Amino acid sequence: MKNIFVVSLALYQTKFWHKVISDLNIKNYKIKIVIFDTESKNYLKNKNIIFTDISNIIKNNKFSSISDIKKKLKEKKIKNINYILKHEKVFYGKRNNFKILNNYLDIHEFLENHEEFNSPNNLFIQEIGGFVPNLCIYEFCKRKKINHYFLETSFFSNHVHFIKNHTKCIPIKNNVIDEKFELIPYLNNLKENNLISIPLKDTRHFKLPLKKLFDLHNFKRFVQKVSKKYLLNFKYVFGEDILILLNNLKCILNYNIIKKYYSKDIRHEYVYFPLHVPNDFAITYRSSNYYDQLNFVDKLCKLIYPKTIFIKEHPARVGSFQAKKVKEILAQNKNLRIIDPRFNNFEIIKNCQYLVSINSKAGYEAILLGKHVITFGESYYKNSNLIKYCQNLSELKNSYNYLEKKISNQEIMNFFSNIKQQCFKGALYDMSNINVKNFSNSIKQILNND
Repeated sequence: MKNIFVVSLALYQTKFWHKVISDLNIKNYKIKIVIFDTESKNYLKNKNIIFTDISNIIKNNKFSSISDIKKKLKEKKIKNINYILKHEKVFYGKRNNFKILNNYLDIHEFLENHEEFNSPNNLFIQEIGGFVPNLCIYEFCKRKKINHYFLETSFFSNHVHFIKNHTKCIPIKNNVIDEKFELIPYLNNLKENNLISIPLKDTRHFKLPLKKLFDLHNFKRFVQKVSKKYLLNFKYVFGEDILILLNNLKCILNYNIIKKYYSKDIRHEYVYFPLHVPNDFAITYRSSNYYDQLNFVDKLCKLIYPKTIFIKEHPARVGSFQAKKVKEILAQNKNLRIIDPRFNNFEIIKNCQYLVSINSKAGYEAILLGKHVITFGESYYKNSNLIKYCQNLSELKNSYNYLEKKISNQEIMNFFSNIKQQCFKGALYDMSNINVKNFSNSIKQILNND
């Protein structure tokens, strides 16, 4: 009998995985949810499903300083401490290194001390992410040589990638042909209607900061979680709601300062660099050496002067960049413009000479529109012949031949056909019956090939 451990970090994830697991009917496998929050524990109490609760693990580690923790990590041969810290510190803002690393060690020891987790026949599945539980479970599986799958949303809506035993953008190929899916009409529809692919789980983020603040759902959850955390001692992975509120207030302030500098004229020739979500795993972990995007933009402006460069904040994180720094690079670079984030990405890409990206999904849209893409980070299009991958900014100087190269429609179709073959049906946290069925079938496919 093999064990499958599905990792959930919050109630909405637990509800989704409960439905998926209930739909699965697999012989020779025992499926268990690993949870890290009190709300999930209370939800699953009366459900006919096995779960392991790590929300109230006993704090065995009694460290007096950060150096003691680092010694312990070294003893356990746990490296890359900055990777452990980076995502949570960026996501929430000011965080306590001692607290984050202590939490990492507590979870790590819990996993090591429970025999059920340590079998090489086990299998772990979780959404890709840089939070402590995500990284701890992934590193634990690597050390124990246990198969581990990260799930990541795809460019194609209602599809996911399965990434086995690593964090790179190299997903498993789907050997089952989806005969009902028509690639050309799908891509033409995106182009003709300027449709941006937004995963269901992220739709609430695509608002201006003031609208997020006054969103009724956000307000209710804030009151619920803060009261449960401080009055009832509930445990949460995503429990820093006061820090998130403060960050949102900063975003409102930044937005109201920066919007005075927005350019609405996109008729001139320009190079486009879409600013990435600053607290996304793609940049906090996969391409952390490019995390300081404004510094990158500043160097880019000087490198390709006098070409005009347009930048645009990601619509899911408007106001995330400090207004002072944005004003500084605008003042220092006469060839730099910032665009209103409400502009449709397709419209901006259509008019650009070429797109520069670290690993933004805007790269897909540029390829779809036949534009040249120069990229610097770990992405799903990094190794395509349609783009130029640079290891550093100095390599940008050698892009002339690439930028003169013509891109054919057939090459574009081949690129997206290849990406589609690396996708499986199902959208994370979409509770509709048809999606749950598709998702559970995709997991069955993975298990059959495991």
